Amino acid sequence: EIQQQVHGGADIDFMIYKAKDGLSADIVGLLTEIQQNRHEWWVTSKIIEARSKLRSYCEQPDGHRDALMLDVALEGWFGVQLSKSKFGEMDRDAQFDLASTVLHNVALSYGGEWWKVLSLFNKVRDMGDRWSPQWAAIAKATTERASLALQAAMDQIHTLVQPKARELGTAIGTDESYLANFAEETIRGLPTFHLSQILACIDPEIRKAGNMGAWEQVTGVPSATGEVATMDDLVGIQGKSFDTNQVVIVKNLGGIEDIPAGVVAVLSHSAVDVLSHIAIRARNQGVLMATCHDEGVFNALMATSGVVDVKVDARGQIEVTASTAAAGASSKGKAVTNIKLKPIPAGGAMVVSDAAFSETILGGKSNNLQVLRKATGLPSFLKFPSSVALPFGTCEKALADPANSEVKSEVDGLVAKLSGDAIKDSVTLAEIREAMLNLEAPAGMEKELEAACAAAKFDADLFSHFEDCFDAIKQVWASKWTDRAFFSRKACGVPDASLSMAVLGQQVVAAEYAFVLHTTNPISGATDEMMGEVVVGLGESLVGNYPGRALTFTINKASGAVTVLRLPSKRQCLKLAEDTLIFRSDSNGEDLEGFAGAGLYESILVTEANTVETDYEKSPLLFDESFRKALISKLAEVGKAVEGAMGSAQDIEGCVVGEDVTVVQTRPQV
Repeated sequence: EIQQQVHGGADIDFMIYKAKDGLSADIVGLLTEIQQNRHEWWVTSKIIEARSKLRSYCEQPDGHRDALMLDVALEGWFGVQLSKSKFGEMDRDAQFDLASTVLHNVALSYGGEWWKVLSLFNKVRDMGDRWSPQWAAIAKATTERASLALQAAMDQIHTLVQPKARELGTAIGTDESYLANFAEETIRGLPTFHLSQILACIDPEIRKAGNMGAWEQVTGVPSATGEVATMDDLVGIQGKSFDTNQVVIVKNLGGIEDIPAGVVAVLSHSAVDVLSHIAIRARNQGVLMATCHDEGVFNALMATSGVVDVKVDARGQIEVTASTAAAGASSKGKAVTNIKLKPIPAGGAMVVSDAAFSETILGGKSNNLQVLRKATGLPSFLKFPSSVALPFGTCEKALADPANSEVKSEVDGLVAKLSGDAIKDSVTLAEIREAMLNLEAPAGMEKELEAACAAAKFDADLFSHFEDCFDAIKQVWASKWTDRAFFSRKACGVPDASLSMAVLGQQVVAAEYAFVLHTTNPISGATDEMMGEVVVGLGESLVGNYPGRALTFTINKASGAVTVLRLPSKRQCLKLAEDTLIFRSDSNGEDLEGFAGAGLYESILVTEANTVETDYEKSPLLFDESFRKALISKLAEVGKAVEGAMGSAQDIEGCVVGEDVTVVQTRPQV
């Protein structure tokens, strides 16, 4: 009886009857039209119109119960009607137009960022030259943006529903088979489920129109052979090593994972920024890394087993075939083991201004910027942030201070417990980091920091709260003991005691855009071509490989010819809540020959940035081709100038505000 009421539309009839006396005549007329034509294919658009008109009632300060319940009934009938549709049998124009309607229904149900996604989608829908390669590139970025919002919404629902379902179900003795997929079945009944279905139908059509293959290279390694290992993420194999070569097929990649020794290929369904830290680490280790954008292809790959050959064909696509060879002893992915760290000098100031920077007391981040500050012939729009630094040995000096004797004793005891057992060591490392945050500042450090910041002409308000600054500094020091940093040193044979953490302090630029630029193409190795990536807001969403894509491009150094490889789709960006300082790691164990150590240690903002949904409809980065070309050309000018000043290929990070470009760090490209 309940099913008959729902599928027959009795809920709509009842709720219209209950609500109509309190609604305007035009809404009542629209509802009558829906009642009389409830089974027509076009009724979904009328439901959207009715739900849109009901918003003003549902959002009244005192609420409107009948209007809200009617809206729920309309949402339900929209789903019933949509479930009759065979998306795969529609032509691509009908699919795209229907996706807009479905998105509108989702926005009416959930609000928030879905209105931005809908507005962006409709802008693309209404553009001319539909299904051209240029349109397809923008459409691909737009559907990716919608998919990322969808994934976030589904993850949130799963997190909210599944633990409670399991707790309640276990308490009442429900069979495990019903509990295991409870959240997934809940999600299938929501408006977002139909959106996921139709986006899956649209994606192959967009890729076909844009001449996009199923695969995208990240590292440029041409081939690999190894035994298949499938997994949801790399978290479970951090700190491990493999005796035989492994081809890892992984659903999700973050941005902070290490790639264990013995892994020769990583094939993922997650988009990976080519210049993110994890991509740089993969290239350093000679690991073939690629992203698969076709869900069907990837799912088939997840079902493979045994030893396989992975090859990049002439079109840049990935071929995976059963191998006649054995997996072989682990070769690629082995860590460099002959790394020598420079010794730590004794004594000296605890904080210095940039005039005192030198290779003796600081790492590459600080000193490379000093080289650029002194360089001549640089573009007038190129800026460098004023800086201060806490040299090598300052952390050790803080630990040796009598006020921190208990902390030092605790840290020394915990370090002695590290055994090489990845699971146990992970717990101990967390305890070390926690202990490091209990350090007190040595006598005189506050005055030294204040004097150095004043000399660097930082805004006085930014360093007036010393405790906040020192908290950030301690977090940088503590990052010596993150799991990834510790296991990386262990794999390279670097004694923990030889690693010293200097800290570079800078005033944060309120970036409109952030970029990473490699002055030699890291995939092809072409020295006459640069590759860069750009995101909206601060750069952590790029180097940290936040979900989605950055604007990715190459540019020929001689001709200036620009090739846009990918348009941006990142769901979130970082914006400053207020002016603040950042303290960056500058250890003696980064940017070494043959070992970049990209992202190995932390950079900490004194005041956290706001994470906000990226609004690409208002950003010229997605829609304005002339803006993109002008920006890329300016970044290319920066790349050539910095490479010339440093005397070698560079990995450059920076940001753009108006006409100015600020380089916040540069290092030799490994």
